[in-house]
Parts: sequence; C-alpha cells; structure tokens
Amino acid sequence: MATSTARHSRTIRPKCSPLPRKPMSTDDARAAERLLACCVSPGECAIPADAPAWDELLPLALFHGVAPLLYANLKGHDLPEPIRAQLRSIYVANSRRNEQLLAEQARILAAFSEKSISVWPLKGPQLGAQLYGDAAIRQVADMDLLIRPADLVACDGVLASLGYARQAPGDIAGLRDAGELIYLKDAGREADQGKNGGSEEGPAWRPGQMTFAVDLQQRVLPYGQRDPLADRIRSLGMTAENLLLSLCVNQVAHRFARLKYLLDAAACLRKHGAALDWPAFLAVARELDFAPGIYLSLAWARSLADVRVPQDVLVALRPDWFTRRFAARVLGDDAVTTLLRGAALAGPYGALAILAATRPGPARWRQLWRMLFPPAAYLRQVFAAAPDDPLLPLYVRRLMGKLPAALRRRTL
Repeated sequence: MATSTARHSRTIRPKCSPLPRKPMSTDDARAAERLLACCVSPGECAIPADAPAWDELLPLALFHGVAPLLYANLKGHDLPEPIRAQLRSIYVANSRRNEQLLAEQARILAAFSEKSISVWPLKGPQLGAQLYGDAAIRQVADMDLLIRPADLVACDGVLASLGYARQAPGDIAGLRDAGELIYLKDAGREADQGKNGGSEEGPAWRPGQMTFAVDLQQRVLPYGQRDPLADRIRSLGMTAENLLLSLCVNQVAHRFARLKYLLDAAACLRKHGAALDWPAFLAVARELDFAPGIYLSLAWARSLADVRVPQDVLVALRPDWFTRRFAARVLGDDAVTTLLRGAALAGPYGALAILAATRPGPARWRQLWRMLFPPAAYLRQVFAAAPDDPLLPLYVRRLMGKLPAALRRRTL
C-alpha cells in the first residue's frame, strides 16, 4: 500500500463507529449527513463554521477516503483556517503520491508491452482523472492490473526485473490459485541504487518512505466466483459498461465499508450514464454472483447522487425479499447508518455484507465456504508462509486473528 510522509498542521485521526450498542446519536447522524452532502452536492450543503462540528466530520471523511474530494468541493467556501490547511495538506500530499503512482504504472505497462504481455489497469491512479477530472481527488492504495492466467509466470518475471518483491514466497507456478498476488517495491530504491553505482544490495528500506504496490489479478470477482467480467474486459477492454461493473463489484468486495467506493460508481454514472449500453451491462451483471450487490450499488448511487439508472435495470437486478431484508439488517436502512457502520463492515462483521450481496442459493453457500476456507495460495501470501509449511496452523492463525472482533457484542 502506498504511504506518504506528509504531516498536517492539525492532525485529526480517522474515526468511524462500529455497530452502535445504542441508537445513533444526533451528532453522529449529523456528521454523516453533512459528509454525504459535502461530497455529493457541495453547492447546497451547510458548511460547518465551528471546530467541534469539524471534529466529527473530518475524522469520518478520513476514514471513508474522501478527504481530498472534500477539499476540492469546499475550497471555494468559507472554512475555518486550521481545517482548510489540513484539508489542503491532505489534497497536496495525495496529488504528489498519485503523480508518482501514475508515472510508475506507465513504466510497468511499458515493460509489459515490451514483452508483448497484455494487461488491463482496473482501479488505480488513473481513475481520479478519469472519473473526477482531477488525479488528486481519489485516494489510491495500489495499482490493480488484470492479466491473463497464462501470462502469470511472465508477469512475475517482469515485475521482478523492475525491482518488485512478491509477498507470497515459493515457486510462482504453485500460486496460480491465489487469484491475486501482491508485489511491493521501495519507491526510492532505484534512485539509491544509482547513487551507489547500481549496487544490487542498496540501502535498507527507510520507515515512512513511499512504497509502490502492485496487485496482479487473474480475476475481477473475488473468492473464486464465476467471473465473466474478467473475460469481457480482456476481450473488449475497459468499456464504460465494464468500468461501471468493476466499480460496483469493488464496492461489494470492500463490504460497503467506505463512501469512496459508492462515489466512484456515482461518478462513473454521472460521466458515462447517457451513453451506457444498458442491455450489455445487464447481460453481464445478471451472470454475476454479486448481482444483488450490484443492485444495491446502483440503487444507492441513484438515490444519493441523483444520477440516472433506468428503472428496468433495477427491476431486473432486484433481489428477493429475504435478500433485501438481510442487506438492510446488515447495512442499515439508509446511507447514513451504513456510513456509521463503516468500521464494523471493514472488519469480520463485513463478511455478512458480502453474503447479503451474493446471489442466494448455491452461490451464497460457495461464498461462505470460500470465506471460511480461502485457497491455500491466499493463506500462504497473507502469512508469507513457505510452500512446505502445513496449512492447518495458517487457518488457525487466521481464525484467531478474527475471533475477538467477530465475538464482540453488537446491537443491530
């Protein structure tokens, strides 16, 4: 994950409540409503003028990954100067980071092209300019690249030649079932090597230095689901329909835990909605196990961001009554409640959100099984385990890491 050393004059840490043990407070609800308004319709929202209100609003924006967007939307408004300074600092730091990520992604794509390897950027630093017209607005963790499974070994070699270290040890051929593999590189390594005359050893990584992360994906859909979307992207490229589908899937995969993913889908609809081939979109969406989640993503984007989604598309994707009630129970009855449940949804509780967003029947049972018992290659990557390490201790470590949060009493 890319990191930065930027510091802010008045640092307010990210904050988001887990599922409340008591009814939502008025202050919490007001902060969530203000955040939605400032992100979706800044010209119509009431801008807080007092510091206590910002003490609630800004941590929520930081948690949901929308602080740069908040600055872009509100920089022309009258803000308390300490808040303006902190938002601007976040925006500028994100702009610099994304510039570096864009340059590095271009370098990676060029290296793949030299080897005649096809690759398709999914989420990543290009989306800020593509969706919002400003590369600095969208916070980016890594560079997500879709490849053909047959090219996995060749891609692994290219990334290694660029200085990237695969996080899953062992022979690459034994990691084909991982679905996605993470590669990391110290952003300053090459410059340091140049100063040292090209030495392969180079200096050790320095804390706080930016790290480039590549998520090499053989699939778009997670957890071993059917994945016609990946095949469609490989054959047609990232069309507007494929982009919207991938953004909806991304929101589900991240358990609806952060507002930024909903805003991405809304921005795509706002930009491409009039020209979207909805029958083509619907044909693929109905094949996906995440079809109920795609319905939720589109319905929320339409209701919150006032973007056009044809009613017949929503009707075709609308899940059964039980799935709708299940989703409402897990996510809440409205966007404000979902915003305030972000911390819980980002943790083990979010597994219920994924199940609620999955087609009922065998698909939901397959999803549950994959979450309980992920592929061996995935576990080896998470725990950096050697290929000959036994799997049972890895499953136990994973379970013990999730149990404390999963067993914490929550009131829905």
